Amino acid sequence: MNRMRFFLIFLILPMLTGASCKRFTQKDYSLTVQEYTAKGMPDPDKPWSVNNYFKAHITLGTLKIYNPKSLPRKQSKKSGAVFSRIVNKEILLFFDDPGLPLSSRAMEIMQFARLQNDLIGMYSYLSDSVKYYTEELPDIYIFALSVQDKKLEIAGKIMNSSEERDIEFQSGLPTVVYNYLNIIKIILGEQVKSKVYRMEDLERLSLEVSRSLAQNHKFILPADREALITMIKSIIENSPSGSIKENYIKTLEIFND
Repeated sequence: MNRMRFFLIFLILPMLTGASCKRFTQKDYSLTVQEYTAKGMPDPDKPWSVNNYFKAHITLGTLKIYNPKSLPRKQSKKSGAVFSRIVNKEILLFFDDPGLPLSSRAMEIMQFARLQNDLIGMYSYLSDSVKYYTEELPDIYIFALSVQDKKLEIAGKIMNSSEERDIEFQSGLPTVVYNYLNIIKIILGEQVKSKVYRMEDLERLSLEVSRSLAQNHKFILPADREALITMIKSIIENSPSGSIKENYIKTLEIFND
């Protein structure tokens, strides 16, 4: 009996492991770096300016329309360098340039943030119901959240500024906070989808959201805070990951202080 049980386990385990790996493994239809650059993509081996990023966005948008499976992939030997550049936070240093007025930085970061919303859309679906880029989306979410963090950082400086041109932007804070909360809620909505994403990616997402909310909770109004608390409690209750639960329990403690 024990020998038969061992045989069955030995037979079934590779099948289960293979099914798990297959779920997150897809054929690589992405292009080579040379093929991307021929279509207008900036060189991924060099740091991108904001203008470079806009050019990359146009190239990605065209590819999404005509060849939706050809976007750069995270683990690809062909296109991994391009994807890494797309989500490289180094570009956010541009928005710290002291030579640029706060108002100019605010306008630039607002336009840049719109690109991140488009990028999420490009990588989200091939059709109304099929997610394909599940390995890439967590990194895109994290990058988009970092952009929103930078927007709030600049907004906070503008709110404390007495410069006339900055004062004109102070009325835009509610919109900045709204957009920030929107990406937070999108990520929270993905947090329990363990059949879609790798668990380690979901845990990374929870860590980034927890960090961001700890940094920015002072901008969140009570009503919005309560809505987030409800979502977070649901994640704590339903997530199978102890790490995710721990990250969000820490967030609730910050909200309750």
